Amino acid sequence: MDTFFELTRPDGQSPPIRLAGVERAAPGTGKDAPVAVLCHGFTDRMGTEPLESVAQALLARGFRVVQFDFDGHGASGGSFADMTVSKEVLDVQAVLARFAGRRTALVGHSQGGVVAALAAARAEKGTVGALALLAPGSVLRDDAQRGRFFDASFDPADPPESVPVMGGRFLLGRGYILDAQSLRIHEESEAFAGPLCAVHGTGDRIVPWCCGERFVRDRARTARGKNDAWKLLPGADHDFTAREPEVSAFVADFLEGIFFPAPAGK
Repeated sequence: MDTFFELTRPDGQSPPIRLAGVERAAPGTGKDAPVAVLCHGFTDRMGTEPLESVAQALLARGFRVVQFDFDGHGASGGSFADMTVSKEVLDVQAVLARFAGRRTALVGHSQGGVVAALAAARAEKGTVGALALLAPGSVLRDDAQRGRFFDASFDPADPPESVPVMGGRFLLGRGYILDAQSLRIHEESEAFAGPLCAVHGTGDRIVPWCCGERFVRDRARTARGKNDAWKLLPGADHDFTAREPEVSAFVADFLEGIFFPAPAGK
């Protein structure tokens, strides 16, 4: 059963940014079932792969799945050129507020993985019970500082008002670049106290797999990392093309073990 919703991001924008989303549940799933909030990647929208396969796997395990479009994407309001990572964190916070009091996991792909990690770290303790990152794009900070995104180059010390990327199909705003340059992605994400899993592919030509590994490696030095999991898929590309079953099973197994733990002795 799908329940569509709209909400506004309360950050002082005039008019406020409207976000569109859907809450999904398989027949028989209880209203108090844990919620998995899925955060799509740069230029994507809800329902795209690899997160759609993850959604299906989680629905089959008894989760309620929430998918939404970030501002400037899909059915949500706002302009892509005005989008920043920090604003997308606000988007996630608005979605989390809608499901306050529910057992919740955040799942993010690519830039959505960075956003999910930052949102989890900034959330009030206990708000996010687990975090799953698919090819998390923390390289975006390096890209902004060196002055290169995809097929576009610019002066990182004085970026233009907009930068056309992906053959000019999208305009990346100056605000995005300045925001990305200032992010402390890995350092801040270590504040998240719950369990985390990350998966990446050695064939990723957009985000090097050391980015995914670092999320787990940095936490391994502390007690926070004792229940973390890391999976490196040989040859898998950034979107895990044709490897979606492996990725979705890994994420679903991890989250099921946290939210639906097996009875002791089994």
